[in-house]
Amino acid sequence: VPGNDVYLTIDFELQQAIETLFWPADRAGAAVVLDVHTGELLAAVSKPGYDLNRFAVGISPAEYEVLRSDPLTPLFNRYAVAAYPPGSTFKIISAAALLDNRIVTPNQYRPGCPGWYQVGNRQFRCHKEQGHGSLNLLGGFEQSCDVYFYQLARVLGIDRLAATARQMGLGARTGFALPEDDGLIPDSAYYDRVLGPRGWTPAVAVIAIIGQGEGLVTPLQLARVAAAVANGGNLMVPQIVQRVVDARGRTLRAERP
Repeated sequence: VPGNDVYLTIDFELQQAIETLFWPADRAGAAVVLDVHTGELLAAVSKPGYDLNRFAVGISPAEYEVLRSDPLTPLFNRYAVAAYPPGSTFKIISAAALLDNRIVTPNQYRPGCPGWYQVGNRQFRCHKEQGHGSLNLLGGFEQSCDVYFYQLARVLGIDRLAATARQMGLGARTGFALPEDDGLIPDSAYYDRVLGPRGWTPAVAVIAIIGQGEGLVTPLQLARVAAAVANGGNLMVPQIVQRVVDARGRTLRAERP
C-alpha cells in the first residue's frame, strides 16, 4: 500500500550550499535560514551529522554506540536544541529595549567610549581597545560598541531587558515541530533564586546587555528574531513541513504561516 508523501520546506540547493561551508566535515556548528514572511525553514544544518539511511535499514548496536560516544555529539541537533550565549547579536534586543523604554532616542549621543567601563572595582572592556568615542544609538549599534551599551545597562535594568527579549521570542520554545530548547533569559527572579536576594547586584545587566553572562539562545530562536526585524515585527512559528499528499495526489494537510 503506497504511503503518503511529505513535502518539506527545505530548499535543496540552499541546503547543499550551506552543508559545504562546514569544512572539514567534522567541524561542529549550526546554521538556520528562514523565510522571513512564512517562517519556513529553507535550510537547517547541524554538524557533524550522520547518515539517516543507517537508521532506516536498522542500525547495529555497535554502529549506534560509535555515534553515541562521539565527543562531537553528531546525534545532537545544534540548531534547535543547543543553547549558546548570543554575544553581540543580542544588541538587536538591547537596542529595542532602550528605545521601547525611552532610555534614549536614536540620535542621542552618549559620553565617549574610551575602550572600557568601570563598575565598582571591575573594568568591563570594549572589543575596540582604543574605544569608539562619542556615539548615538545608531552608531553604537552599527559599531557594536560595548561601552555604549554598558553605560545604559544599569539605567535599563535586567528586568526590562529580559521583558523585551521575551517579547521577541527568546527564553521559550518557538513552536517548531521538532524537539527544541527553551534557552534562558535571566531576570531578577532568576538571580534571586540562583544566587540569593543579596547574592547579586544590578551590574549583572552590564554583561547581559551585550549578550554575555547567563543568557542562552538557540540558533533557531535567533534566526526568528532576525526574521521578525526583517518582516516588520511578526514572530513566525518555524515550519519544516509544507504539505502531506496521498498516493492519489490529494493534499491531506497543508501548513499555513
